[in-house]
Amino acid sequence: MILYLLLIPLLSVISPVEGSVMTTIITIQAKASLPVEDKTSQAIKGLASRSSGTRSRAQKKLLEIAKESTSSRGLVIRKLIEILEQPGTEYDTWYVAADLLGELKSTEALETLIKNLDRNNGNIGLSSSHYPALRAVVKIGQPAVSKLTTALFTSSPSVRGMAAWALGMIGGNEAKDALERALKTEKDEEVIGSIRAALSNNQWK
Repeated sequence: MILYLLLIPLLSVISPVEGSVMTTIITIQAKASLPVEDKTSQAIKGLASRSSGTRSRAQKKLLEIAKESTSSRGLVIRKLIEILEQPGTEYDTWYVAADLLGELKSTEALETLIKNLDRNNGNIGLSSSHYPALRAVVKIGQPAVSKLTTALFTSSPSVRGMAAWALGMIGGNEAKDALERALKTEKDEEVIGSIRAALSNNQWK
């Protein structure tokens, strides 16, 4: 603001075209210098838009902010987790927030994501595109295996089944061992089916 006021006299003595260019530059610089909290808040609001284009731009902006510094990344992640934990969040907004946490490989969000592994858009099928938390956890990969293993033995049947699928998609010896142990103790037939399907994944062969 101070910079803008100092430049007002200068704008009055240059041509209208030059003045327009100068004003545009000042506006761009002002936006670029917004505190990270303000930039993040603006982008978070964009995630709640009904427009898929606006949500997509907000998603891109949040990724850019997260790359600026460790503290910026932490702020973005905290705001995204708040979206997931807020009751009544629209599914499309929830989906994008979860997907962003996966892109950021946010281990901080694992507890919330795993708790919501069975949340979907109502479509039938085991494609990860229908299950945003599953999709995000798989993107996070190996760091998620320990918490997924806990969920495989202690959560509700629907979450246990999705945890089995996640472990099958992530792979690795630790995941395979967890699935084999769970198969020996699991009583729910649907979960048993998910565990067997995960173990039959071609990556184990």
